[in-house]
Amino acid sequence: MIVDVPNLGRFRLPEGLSESDVRLLLRGLYREAGVEYPDVRTYGEKFQAGLSRGAQQLLVSATNDLPALGLAALADAGFGGYQDKARQFLEEGAAKYAQIEADYPTAHPDILQAKGPGDVLGFAVENIGQGLPSILSMIGTGGVGGLAARKLAMRSANQMIEEQLKRGVAADALKRMGEKEIARRTMLGAGIGAGGTSFAQAAPEAFRTIYEETGQLAPEEAIIAGGINAMLDSLVPAKVLGELGLFGRMKLTEQVAKKSGFLPTAARVGAEAIKTAGIEGLTEATQTFVNNVAVKFIDSNFDVFSPENVRKYVNSFAAGVSAGSVPGAVGATFKEFGRPAPPATPPEVPPAAQPAPTVPLLPAPQTPVPPVQPPKQPPGQPPVQPVPPVPPVPPVQPPVS
Repeated sequence: MIVDVPNLGRFRLPEGLSESDVRLLLRGLYREAGVEYPDVRTYGEKFQAGLSRGAQQLLVSATNDLPALGLAALADAGFGGYQDKARQFLEEGAAKYAQIEADYPTAHPDILQAKGPGDVLGFAVENIGQGLPSILSMIGTGGVGGLAARKLAMRSANQMIEEQLKRGVAADALKRMGEKEIARRTMLGAGIGAGGTSFAQAAPEAFRTIYEETGQLAPEEAIIAGGINAMLDSLVPAKVLGELGLFGRMKLTEQVAKKSGFLPTAARVGAEAIKTAGIEGLTEATQTFVNNVAVKFIDSNFDVFSPENVRKYVNSFAAGVSAGSVPGAVGATFKEFGRPAPPATPPEVPPAAQPAPTVPLLPAPQTPVPPVQPPKQPPGQPPVQPVPPVPPVPPVQPPVS
């Protein structure tokens, strides 16, 4: 196979090479020639490549980097002989990462080198695909942990309610207490599930970063950095799980968009999605910074704010914004359609149709009538005696014949 490389001329490639090996050689030749390697893949193909790359990188992290961290920690704890095995795992993992990049090459590795909207969109699309496996794994384990904790909490809450009802406690108060306790335990279970998965990803990544920058095995620093990054990395999964209704009872309404208007609904969903994407962007940039600070503890000459590292922070932020946009939009949509429908506004009665207010009538003032006094008797005369009443006359009886 003969290829023509700009600025370098024609090259004959060895026969029997796989497609990924050909791409890898060509990318190296184009890089040596100072020319950008042409990538003719569609946006869909870039998304699929990013998704495959992210999923396989997670697998390598779990099968190589995580065991290497564990072996190095055992060696630091006094169990000797594991350092070489840890380095072997790391070197094998590095070769696997390189093969993944050859099989699914990154089309847009640097957002600062984007030459137009097409490159920006391509960067976003492939980073959405690459970030989804990590985010979905945390959402999945967080959901499982939350549901398991919720089930146990409901069982204990029902028992508590039955006992308190027998003591005469009000049912409404017990219901509110039970729902609050169930939500708290569900959130705790989801945090443990998502946080554990996040730590299993973040600590090995920090361990590899330190090893690649310094050549030293530093499990303690990696565990500390991984713990910090795990807390940061759990923010978006916890937010999405909350919007999906895991921490409370979701009441889906059938026509929220119709009742409140499509544009206001879309605006609220968009605002929440942007907020989630921004959180993920800041999280990714901060994680890269934390890993570099861990390197600084090992190598005092390491420049955390070198131009190369600043470029990494910018790209980590942009990749995080891209990766967090889809889960943010999904969570915001569920949150919006879980919003209770606005209450119907009663029609206003026009003023003319309203009955006139009735004013109570006050009784008319009446002049008091003085009591009648008996006439005065002239002096020297006896008082007038009252006339006795006339007895009734008996009825006349007919004569007896």
